[in-house]
Amino acid sequence: MPDLVTHYYFADRVLEELPKDIRKSISDKNLYYFASAGPDPFFFYKFYKFKENAKMSQIGHYMHQNKVYEFFEKLTQLTKNSDNNKPLLFSYLTGFLTHHILDSTVHPYVFYKTGKFVKEDASTHIYRGLHTRLERAIDSYIIREYFRQNPNKFNIVCEILNLQKIPQELKNDFDELYRVIDLQDGYKIVNDTVKWQRKFYHFIYDPYGIKNFFFKLLDNKKMSVSLRYISYYNKEIFDKDILNLEKKPWTNPSDNTIVSTKSVLDLFNDALKVANDKITKLYNYIFLNEECNLEEVLPHTSYLNGLPLNQSEMKYFDNIFA
Repeated sequence: MPDLVTHYYFADRVLEELPKDIRKSISDKNLYYFASAGPDPFFFYKFYKFKENAKMSQIGHYMHQNKVYEFFEKLTQLTKNSDNNKPLLFSYLTGFLTHHILDSTVHPYVFYKTGKFVKEDASTHIYRGLHTRLERAIDSYIIREYFRQNPNKFNIVCEILNLQKIPQELKNDFDELYRVIDLQDGYKIVNDTVKWQRKFYHFIYDPYGIKNFFFKLLDNKKMSVSLRYISYYNKEIFDKDILNLEKKPWTNPSDNTIVSTKSVLDLFNDALKVANDKITKLYNYIFLNEECNLEEVLPHTSYLNGLPLNQSEMKYFDNIFA
């Protein structure tokens, strides 16, 4: 993923550029911003309890690479057919869609520059933690450049995570939606992730670097998550071209015939245009009953590399930290 702050900022920019009628139809802005985190909140569920967290993290990983179209198609139809919850569901649909659009656009660059760590494959251990390291650095850039705040002291819970719970009236819709990925009690579990996401970001809030110091000490270099990079303290990077502003060529990590020289900012702007177009078409379909080819509008691709789901293997990398 681009990380939480970048997704929030992207969703905010998308909202800002949408026509007034569409913005108004996204009635619950807090739900919209929560949904802009996509499947990622599953990763924070009971984050300090390994077995319970691992089970929910698997759901998050599964959603990034499986049943992508089916999930969005079900959510779109639930929204369109709803009598009372249409604006609420549209808020969730559009927020979630921004997550996929940004992930599938920027993720290929991030993976190409940081590799992919696989615990069972010793040859990939050099990449451990680098994905988070780069995304923390990009988040820190967004915080300083666009929020005009010091990343060390930026309180994500207070500034971004304003949703307290999923509206109760969405229970039946969420239960039906998440059965698409064979998850029972979808409303309860997603509602729990709201709480756990807030707890996680409160836990890593570290304005003076004290937690960062202890996280580094506790990191045993064996876990999938590198503790040295989870705090936002001093995660800015100034000696690397993390945004590819020099426009150097890079390739999709799964297909080296797909070559780009775009910067992260270029990719961000490309994603903005795609999001505006897709959300407008969905609004016209859901609220104005216009014809819409959902096969063309809704995502079919992996969140990880932007390619069809059967092209998931990654093998082309150029470690920016080497």
